[in-house]
Amino acid sequence: MIDTPSSLVATAHRAAALACEKAIVAIRTNRQTPSSENDWAEVVAGNAAYEATEAAWLRSRDAGFDLELAQHALNAVEASQTEESGSDRAIAWLRIAMGAHRTAGAAFQHDE
Repeated sequence: MIDTPSSLVATAHRAAALACEKAIVAIRTNRQTPSSENDWAEVVAGNAAYEATEAAWLRSRDAGFDLELAQHALNAVEASQTEESGSDRAIAWLRIAMGAHRTAGAAFQHDE
């Protein structure tokens, strides 16, 4: 199987959506069972979501694709990081990013 630019971009957005989902899980876990380990897991998961989102944005740009959805996702993840740790607003921003990534992933997968 040969990877095309569209499939690579789709894969990057699906991975970023998963990273955002994992960040939400980490926030909720830390709310239910606050601990220093869960605080750290929340930070690591949030950073992973940002890095995956940035990678998807870069992959989209480098492939020459429209950046609208990728930019929405990047803006939302950045906004989540400015919110109070563990807040409903941080989760809401991550959900927005996750939705933008899923939409972009589906759109690029269908470009094949």
